[in-house]
Amino acid sequence: MKIFILASLFILVNIAFAQTPDTITVETQRIKGFGPFPHSFGILQSMPSESPWIKATPKIKGVPDSLSGLVLFVEQADFMQYTYQNYFAGNISEEHYNSCKKDWNWNPDSVEYTKDLVKVNIAIAAGYDRNGNLVILADRNNNYDLSDDEYYKVPAKIPGQDFWGRYNDLLPIIVKYEYYNGKEIKKDSTWLYLDYGFINYKTDKKDNPIQLSDVFAEHHLGEFNFDGKNYFIALRSDRAVFHNFYFVKVWEKDKDDQSNMEQGQQKGELLKIGNYYFKIAKLSADGKHVTLVKESSVEQKGGNQVGLKALNISSKSISGKNIDLKNYHGK
Repeated sequence: MKIFILASLFILVNIAFAQTPDTITVETQRIKGFGPFPHSFGILQSMPSESPWIKATPKIKGVPDSLSGLVLFVEQADFMQYTYQNYFAGNISEEHYNSCKKDWNWNPDSVEYTKDLVKVNIAIAAGYDRNGNLVILADRNNNYDLSDDEYYKVPAKIPGQDFWGRYNDLLPIIVKYEYYNGKEIKKDSTWLYLDYGFINYKTDKKDNPIQLSDVFAEHHLGEFNFDGKNYFIALRSDRAVFHNFYFVKVWEKDKDDQSNMEQGQQKGELLKIGNYYFKIAKLSADGKHVTLVKESSVEQKGGNQVGLKALNISSKSISGKNIDLKNYHGK
């Protein structure tokens, strides 16, 4: 009888721990479009000759000469690897490199980045054809040569259509790129959306310099079970490769009411899953594997996110009196 009771208790304890693990690993899939995240766009414009990035721009072959107002842009699927490799190649100065590290709160290492050349650049040429249409050539196959790529015609302007309402998931084109996964250089593909820039969209004047809006139109989505409930996790970065800048959302699968007006939590912030808080401990460069680790003491020590207890602040008033925020809790 005693053996049976002890065995039963052992099983119950193990079941309890299995329901609330300290670590959750999720596999995600890349999906076209923004999904539960708000639409966002960057602006492509011609690079001035005094730009610190001018030497880092690769040589592109096959740039067409039949378009009026021709402009050549180069976008990066991984801007941090681009910065890292060009610094060690001598294409950007140490002063500019250190400035980037400071501005981005970035401390790159040889585990996450490589000094080798990784083809992260996507060349884009834009100009007006003989009929006055804005057309684009994008280096879809990542060979740094536009002569073997087909033209992309920018969607026509629709009277009364708001700029932010032009996007739909049928418009992005597939482009290939390379990335470094910490061990080797890999090849992958993503979706790139290209459209008029703000200035060119508001006017039909062809003498304005061409600007384009662009965005990597993708997000990652995965499912997992925690504490007896099913959850979705979604991730989005401003580039095709995940490093410092990304957003994360987690929600119950049965309560699929995620608003695409909210960005979600940033890197380093906490995710609430059920009654527990987790942080991202590891995220693969391709975004396909994410590991969450429970933060058990956050409810006691607090934090700077909405919903958490405020961190205690101790200071002195002008009169020299000691003031602790904890003494004003609930007041």
